[in-house]
Amino acid sequence: MIDHHRGAWVTHIHVRRCAPVRSLRRAAVLFAALLIVAGLVQQSRASCNIIPGTAQTFRGTLGVADRPFATPGDLVELRLIPACDAASPGFSTTATDHVVTVVFTPPNGPRNVVVLAASCAALETKRQSCAATPGVASATCVPINQPAQPVDLDVTNREGIRRLRFRFPDTDTLVDAPADDRTLTGPATIAVTAASDPGPLPCDLASAPCAGHAGLLACVDTLFTLDGTCGTTADATFGHFTALPPPNNFQALCTNPNPPCLGTAPETRFAIDTDGNLLLPMDWRGILVGQGVPIARLLRGSTAVEAFSGGGQPVHIPSNNFLHSYSPEGSTLPPVFDPQADPTATNEATLFGSADAPATILRVARRGPARQQCSGGSNSGLPCFDGNDCPSWTCGPAVCVGGSSAGSLCSADTDCQGGECGPALFDFHTRMTGNVGPVVVPRFGAGVCQDSGLSCSDDGVCGASRCVQYRLAAKDPVPLEGLNQTQQLSAFVVAEAIEGKDLNGDGDTTDDVVLLSNRQTGVASPSGSTPVVAARWCG
Repeated sequence: MIDHHRGAWVTHIHVRRCAPVRSLRRAAVLFAALLIVAGLVQQSRASCNIIPGTAQTFRGTLGVADRPFATPGDLVELRLIPACDAASPGFSTTATDHVVTVVFTPPNGPRNVVVLAASCAALETKRQSCAATPGVASATCVPINQPAQPVDLDVTNREGIRRLRFRFPDTDTLVDAPADDRTLTGPATIAVTAASDPGPLPCDLASAPCAGHAGLLACVDTLFTLDGTCGTTADATFGHFTALPPPNNFQALCTNPNPPCLGTAPETRFAIDTDGNLLLPMDWRGILVGQGVPIARLLRGSTAVEAFSGGGQPVHIPSNNFLHSYSPEGSTLPPVFDPQADPTATNEATLFGSADAPATILRVARRGPARQQCSGGSNSGLPCFDGNDCPSWTCGPAVCVGGSSAGSLCSADTDCQGGECGPALFDFHTRMTGNVGPVVVPRFGAGVCQDSGLSCSDDGVCGASRCVQYRLAAKDPVPLEGLNQTQQLSAFVVAEAIEGKDLNGDGDTTDDVVLLSNRQTGVASPSGSTPVVAARWCG
């Protein structure tokens, strides 16, 4: 049967159990087999965590970090590679022998410095000198490893390698009002010096890279490709260490349904990296379901935020090539994460996804890695990864945008004097808080009506609804083994007992039901054009 479920048409496929009762695994396998008969099927996994203890390596100029980004309070681990980091004398065995200097280097804003040290009093003269360094807007010292406080810096010896760990500083008091979760964000440089070093703090890193800077124990800014050498080719995905704001609480952001959604958060915050890619830290714990089995929560979000300030058009994402999810340590996760052309939300960019991990970092790429663009078709002039981003047309060479070489063929930004190679999906460089903090998107403001999705400039045209810039929903909880997709369809096996609702209208909440929807639009046609499959098994 077809039911109007949570405001969107979704096909319900009733899977009736016979004695003895079989597990959800059998329901998922059965329906997956039916999809294979109908066409290509692929197993879709939610944004789950990696195996605990999996080590990551992101090589910098002097030393490697265990992650490419950090939110306030994250433990960042640094270690040295003898073959590449011979210039460093190495870390001491005593944590307080080290001073960590974090230099925040946003693309268009002032540079701020935060110093982590056991004794800020001993560094006060150096701090004042740092604050007076050309290009430095402020210099703040934060005392570490104080009594009755968590250990902010330590040294460990694991696998025969000495490692320095420090807690990434919380800079909430340096941006707007205290306790508003607006912190210094964007590209950042991490430098480690000896507490006994008589020289100045490395605050000149505000205007110069780590490369060529002497006297440091470690220095991480640009992140290089891991190719087995000590080469200096920037990593294609994470080309620079990036400071992120605190995670956004999805339960507080979403409004439908209540519960679990609360709708109490007034804004969403994200960072942009050196190339302007969007990095959105998320906390999913409030909408997760845990009943002894791995269960994902289906998610849906749409936003009317302008792709370019003053342009009047929302962000358009050609395909999921531009969407990626990462663990807090920077490991790639395999989520169900699709852009959708929802015919009922034409004024917004719509995304469909799922989550079962406590926290993830969502990345939206601004351009393709090869700096190509679509030639012709509905996505003409947009960046592309491959031909799938350009329906029935070609993903080919890009041209320079802006600068003295505008319109000339290019393959990299260095080919474009004063401009960029290829078009971009969005640009948020000018929308950072004070040019130093996160990009902040208030929930309420010109966008679309919360209930109808109609375009609005204020609440006046929305009746009893509100004019909002984004709409988020926590949809059905689905066992991980019940997530399946083809190129055309999304099919999810849902247990009514988990959802606590009668999804197929038979008067009970004891069945396993398959929710079937169009993968590209997120909706199923009430006319029945989407295939309907019913399944029953006994054993």
